[in-house]
Amino acid sequence: MILGNFVLTDYTISEGLWRVHFINSDPGGGNPSDYYVEFSVAEVPTNISQTTLANILKTRLAQKLNQTYAPLNTAITNGMTITLP
Repeated sequence: MILGNFVLTDYTISEGLWRVHFINSDPGGGNPSDYYVEFSVAEVPTNISQTTLANILKTRLAQKLNQTYAPLNTAITNGMTITLP
């Protein structure tokens, strides 16, 4: 599990997505210290707060690192194959 203080260091925006860079100086358990998460512009209100950004970060890190998105986990479990013509 990744815990600790995440310092917002920079961000970019491209194609309607924010790419936000955080650094955690003590992520624990051999985890990386640099984290990049992406989320839509609509997810961040103009009056962003620490709580709002923390909730987005928790959600994205869980999806990115812990693979907590149930529909994709089900697809993996079922051996979904994608065929492109």
